[in-house]
Amino acid sequence: MKLKNFLIGLLATIVVLAFSPTKSVQAASADQYCTPGAAWVAVAGHTSIYQTFTPTQNRLTRIGLWMEGDGDGTVYLRLFHNTSVIGSGSRSEPDGYALIYLDFNDLELTPNDSNYRISLTTGATNANLAWHRSGDDSCSEGGHAYIDGEQKSYDFGFSTFGYTVGGDEENGKEQPQNGETGDEQTQQPGIDTTTNYGAAPSANVSTTIKPPTDVKAANNSTDEIAVKISWAESVTKDIDGYKVFRKTGDEEFGQIAQGEKTNTEFIDEEATKGTDYTYMVRSFKDNAESENSNEAFIAAGKKTASKILTPTSSEFKIDWTDPMLLCFFGSAAIAVLVFLLWFLIHRRKLKEGSSEQQ
Repeated sequence: MKLKNFLIGLLATIVVLAFSPTKSVQAASADQYCTPGAAWVAVAGHTSIYQTFTPTQNRLTRIGLWMEGDGDGTVYLRLFHNTSVIGSGSRSEPDGYALIYLDFNDLELTPNDSNYRISLTTGATNANLAWHRSGDDSCSEGGHAYIDGEQKSYDFGFSTFGYTVGGDEENGKEQPQNGETGDEQTQQPGIDTTTNYGAAPSANVSTTIKPPTDVKAANNSTDEIAVKISWAESVTKDIDGYKVFRKTGDEEFGQIAQGEKTNTEFIDEEATKGTDYTYMVRSFKDNAESENSNEAFIAAGKKTASKILTPTSSEFKIDWTDPMLLCFFGSAAIAVLVFLLWFLIHRRKLKEGSSEQQ
């Protein structure tokens, strides 16, 4: 009986541990935020509407939005770093004016990097969804509201929450500064990969500046290089140079390089193996740009180390705090203990029956 009681007690303990809710090791705190006023902007009807921000913490767990709606639509959020989506989510729009939240699973961010943005969309029929904004002055350092590629003097109502893991000493090197991506391109003569990195194509388009032609993208045969973009020079001779833009899937184009007019190729070392990219090039002079060139599509054939793990990352990593994983192992342990308990009780009955026969 002692053995039986022990096994029953052990089984009950495992059940409690397996199905008890887990608590986060780190407590999240507010990082970037802007409390808005009564003014608002309708989300529908714009090609892009987003808020940039510069985190000071290296983990993100939640984003808050000051929204107003009729409760019938859906809020779709995508979190960008430069031109890549590192997180996404959706939830029903509020019925009236409210602060709503979307939670994320400890997204890794680079502190002091100004190339993050919160982008919102909604269904075409959900025209009542509005994003409240601040007054005339910006209330969030390191960020601005953007509508259809145009920077505004105000911020949208938002807040980011997270925490910090380790420090600069954790990986033995300095954190990237503003405008740096953390995986810097090898210097290419006449090419600038930092100025306006991630910026959308300018709305200031001049028809007198002709775009380059015959834009092509090819996987470079060298293991150290990803994609080579080349083009035929513009027929407009009086230009300053060219700007190279890249996008993945249905994302928007973002600038990844600009070069002198003598440059007719660029090597993109930040592409990731197996990712589909579309490239486009524009000619520019001063603040004016040409129309888009033809687009070149390619599936990158080089693996590049990524410093940001996304929810869709193919990297296999076991999270021992995952409730589903704990439930699985808990269930497996319960099954083993139940079998062991049944076996011991069944064996005792067999022995008792054998003793009675003797």
